[in-house]
This record gives sequence, C-alpha cells and structure tokens, in this order.
Amino acid sequence: MNSEPSIPETTTLAAPDVEVLLVKARAVFTDKEQERGTPEAPTQAGFLALARAGKEVWNAWRKAYPIPRADFNGLDFRGDIGINFSGFSFGNGAMFNDAQFGNGANFDGAQFDDGARFHATKFGNGARFHATKFGNGARFSDAQFGNDAMFNGAQFDNRARFCSAQFGNSAMFNGAQFGNGANFDGAQFGNGASFAAWDELITQNFWRERGGEEFFVQQRGSYAGAHGLRSDAFHGISFRGAQFKGDVSFQGRTFLSKTDFGQTLDKMTVKTPDGERVIPKGQPTRFKGIPNFHGCTLYQNTSFDHAEFLAPPSAETARAYRTLKLAFAQQHAIREEQRFFKLEMQAETGIVTGHRKRLYQLYEIVSDYGFSHTRPFKYWLYCLVGFALIYGLLTGTYGWNGNISWERTMQWAHYALLNAVPLPGFDKTLEVLRGDLFPRGATIQLLLTVLEILHKTFSLLAFFLIGLALRNLFKMKG
Repeated sequence: MNSEPSIPETTTLAAPDVEVLLVKARAVFTDKEQERGTPEAPTQAGFLALARAGKEVWNAWRKAYPIPRADFNGLDFRGDIGINFSGFSFGNGAMFNDAQFGNGANFDGAQFDDGARFHATKFGNGARFHATKFGNGARFSDAQFGNDAMFNGAQFDNRARFCSAQFGNSAMFNGAQFGNGANFDGAQFGNGASFAAWDELITQNFWRERGGEEFFVQQRGSYAGAHGLRSDAFHGISFRGAQFKGDVSFQGRTFLSKTDFGQTLDKMTVKTPDGERVIPKGQPTRFKGIPNFHGCTLYQNTSFDHAEFLAPPSAETARAYRTLKLAFAQQHAIREEQRFFKLEMQAETGIVTGHRKRLYQLYEIVSDYGFSHTRPFKYWLYCLVGFALIYGLLTGTYGWNGNISWERTMQWAHYALLNAVPLPGFDKTLEVLRGDLFPRGATIQLLLTVLEILHKTFSLLAFFLIGLALRNLFKMKG
C-alpha cells in the first residue's frame, strides 16, 4: 500500500448529500444480500450493482468502505451493461482482469490507488483513460486495445506495466506521467502512437476539463509534485522488444533515468483471441515507421542495442535519425551516434536522385557508409587482381603465345603490388619495371600512365575507407 496520504475525492459533497448517497448505496444490497453481499463485503454482483448506481453513489460508498477490493474480473461490459466509469474512485487493488469492453470504454478522471489490475482485459476502439490517476503497480499486461486508446494526461506512479499489451492505431499517451520502472516490453502499437510531452499549462487545462473543478487540478498537481511526476519527462522506462508498426512520437520528452529500446530478456506468452502468442527471448524493438524524438533530452544510459529501424526512406525519416544522432553526439555516445548517422545516410540514399544517388549507393556498397573494413579491403583486392590481369595482357606474360617466364611473372607481380600500395619512394623501381615489362610505344606508355593513375587512386580510396572504418570501430573522433 502506498505510504503517501491518499488524494482527496475528486468531487466535494455536503454532509447531507453524503448521507443520502450512502443510503442509496446500502439500498443496493437490501434484500439481495445472498446475491450481492453487504456494503462491507460485496460480491462481484454487488460491485456491479454499485457501479450501475453511478459515480456519486459509488464514491460515497468507497469513502465509507475503503477496504473491499473492487472485483470486476472477467465481466463483459459490452452491450446493455456498459458503464461510464469516469470520475470513479476505486481505491486499492481494483480488478478488471480478463474483462471485456466495447467501443468507448470511459475511465476519464478516475482514481485508482495501488495495484490496479487490467491483465488481459479487452477494449474496443476509443478506450478513454484521460487524466486517470494510478498508484503503484498498475498492470495492463497482455491487455488488448482497439484504435484510439487514450491515456492523455494520465498519472502512473511507480512500476506501471504494459508488458505485451496490444494497441491499434493512434494510441495516445501525450502528457502521461510515469514514475520509476514503467514497462512496455513486448507491447505492440499500430500507426501513430504518441508519448509526446505537454507543458504544465496544457496538462492543467486538460485535467480541469476532465475534472471539472479547480481543487481537482490542484490536488493532481500536488500529487505529481510529491511523487516527482512530470508531463514532459520519463523516469526509468523500458520498451524492450516493443513493436511500433507505424510512426511513433516521443517529441519533447526528457528521459531522466535508464531507458531501454533493446531486446526482450525473457520469453513471454500472451493471451490472444486465437489462443496464445509467444514473444521470444531476444526479440528486438522494431520501428517500422518514423521514430520522432525531436526536442528530446536523452539520458546517458539510453539504449537502442539490437533495435531495428525499418521506416521507408523519406526526408522526415532522415531528419528523425539526424535528431537521434545529434542527441547522442551531445552525450559523446559515439557508437550510437555512428549508428544513427548510418541510418540517416540510408534514408538519404533512398530519396536523392541523379549522380548523388549513384555516389551514395557506391559509398554504401564499397564501405557500408564508412563502417565496414572488410568491404573496402575486398574492393582493394579486386582492383589489384583486375589491374594485374590488364598489366599481364599488356606485357605479353599471359598473352597469346602461351609462354610463361618466371622472372617476368615476378616483375609483373611486383609492378602490380607497387601500384596497389601507393607509397612514396618507389618511383624509380616502377620506372625500371615498366621499361623491362612493356613495349616503349607512345600508345602503350600513355595507356600505362592512365592505368597507374586509376589503380593508385582506387587503392588510395580503399585505404582511406579502411582507415575510416577502423576509426569508427574504435570510436575515435577527428
């Protein structure tokens, strides 16, 4: 149980009104104790009947009887028994595990203390948790949401769990406040998910709209301040193995503690309408759309290890990777900076045209944008073999007469190697070898000059790219 004092009720009632409401709450159980229990110990049917009586009756009962844990496990709230839970005060341990909701489930402005449970709960489109407050340990693991799930302005204390939850398009957590240990490992999001920041003015106005009274805003703000919650920040949060099937926004957020977009640490088994879905150990976080981190401040222990970035190339995609590159550059996190530079280059390769596109493609093929040392070495080796064969044909060593001279072969190999390793101080040796190997005609000599220039240029480029890759490998900056 949270040691902090509880938050006052979201509505203020005069004493006579409270008594009237308590009479109505107790009347729910009159002559129906066998089915509904008592106000001190309701059955599940009793909790359901109290909820049907409305927010004022429920909240008056909850204040008078704070101990019983609300039990709505497994109930089907679709159709005729749909209940608007906005503004309800649920207390500790409210349970909605395996419950089912149709479209438009509404918990706007509701208050949950510690241990709220929505494990494997199924929601239709438009589930609403605007400005809802949760204490420690809120659990939405394996929950399923349709499109437009709304948690804008919601408050979560420590250890909120959305592990392996499934969201449709446009899941919104804008301005949502999280304490330490929020967890979205293995969660799935459709297109347009957003965890963007809000400033405090927007947050307060949003709560005021949902809460309806000034003291509601003040008490929520006081609670957030006492628990270190901010609508523009995340404390420790994990998205290991999460799947973002479209664009996702974290715009404007400040990451205050460890943040992980890496791979899952353990296998997870998820309930689905078709049975079970297994999330394997080591599943990487995947961004299939544009990851928007514009205006973010990353914590030094932010990890994208093993994450996959699969957004189609576009100018916006390149800008998104450039933002992450610059954010890691500020932290001198060279490995991550290099990673997002490479992703930026890949995105730009897909959108440039003409000769620039061909140069980008060549840069990728030959050196993987300066991060492969094996590719330029192979390129150097291919150039050595190719130019050596041309030199051999011009010398006649492997010409049409079929005669092979060991001495001339060694001279030919020596000549090819000196051009492949263009170090200074070998000009005289090359001149002697050229005179011994090749005819002295003007045409041959001109051709040899052109070939030497090309061979040395390609070799120098290969050595430069190998050096660049080694610099990147050992995280040296110029």
